[in-house]
Amino acid sequence: MLEAIRVAGIDNVSETQALTIEHLTLLQSQLASSQAPKDIRDLAIYCVMFECALKRRDLRQLMKTQITVNEAEDVVIIIDDIGYKLSNDSSKAIQRWLNIAPCSIVFTAIDRHGNISNSALNDSSIFRVLRRAGELLNLPFDLKFSSQSCRVGAVKKLARDGMHTKEIQEFGRWASPAMPLQYSGKRVLSDKEKAKFKDDNNYD
Repeated sequence: MLEAIRVAGIDNVSETQALTIEHLTLLQSQLASSQAPKDIRDLAIYCVMFECALKRRDLRQLMKTQITVNEAEDVVIIIDDIGYKLSNDSSKAIQRWLNIAPCSIVFTAIDRHGNISNSALNDSSIFRVLRRAGELLNLPFDLKFSSQSCRVGAVKKLARDGMHTKEIQEFGRWASPAMPLQYSGKRVLSDKEKAKFKDDNNYD
């Protein structure tokens, strides 16, 4: 077992399990009709994190003033001056949550009794919400979602849809193309981009 761990650790860049569009569709089918606040909130989180490629910080800080609804009832979310129009199903999911969300912060905590708090989510809460997605989907123990899973899944879908790396970088608001390249399976090109940002002091 120790030898297996050592070998697995040779590549120190761990692969994040992607939450794909197929996963999201299954989660929507399970949770879309639920009346439980936790189900309503969590589905909205999965939808928004995937379709907007959100970081934890973006999710924590998302305010209702960043969300608008157009004439076609599509929800548009503004992140760093970029507008993200949600799909019909995701628009419905976020609007269901907004109807019961208690304050100007979009996503807040929910206690074990189902009571909605005014407190913003923290990183631990977001981690648990993403882990719950794997449980709802009955994924194997070794396939666990993390807070990066939606961003990884978004990159894979955009790449599969034919979007170029530069466009994906801008969509996900990355400073460099390194992570979009890694998430889309182009590890060699990703490593070259990462090397450009390495500090010479790392080699002391």
